[in-house]
Amino acid sequence: MNNFVEKIGRRSLIIIISDFFDHVKEILHQLKHFQFKKNEVILFHILDPYELKFPFETVTFFESMEDERHILADPKSIKQQYLSEMNSFLDQFKQSCFENQIDYWLIDSSTPMDQALIKFLARRESSLQSVRFGK
Repeated sequence: MNNFVEKIGRRSLIIIISDFFDHVKEILHQLKHFQFKKNEVILFHILDPYELKFPFETVTFFESMEDERHILADPKSIKQQYLSEMNSFLDQFKQSCFENQIDYWLIDSSTPMDQALIKFLARRESSLQSVRFGK
């Protein structure tokens, strides 16, 4: 990402779309390079509905998309812990973005991207008007 940051010559709008399954501190450190050069950063955090809700009911074979790990598990025995860790990850990431003035938007991948972008832009416009008019 550092090479990319160096190639941006002037102030820009940087939009990153990812699942952000990596070390939050490392990601934010990289994003601060964009901000240092006065770029505006917007993150679209895309997750599958199954990642967000963990709707599995029967013994399931889980395969990692990031590496070669595989696990056969009873979802009922791990659901609460999984959701707790996922929600902790999301809360930490969102809070870190807020603290670093990075615009953050969580998107369920079952939502069509155009609808997600329209909702984002409507929220952004509403926020900008509130700031402009002191609402």
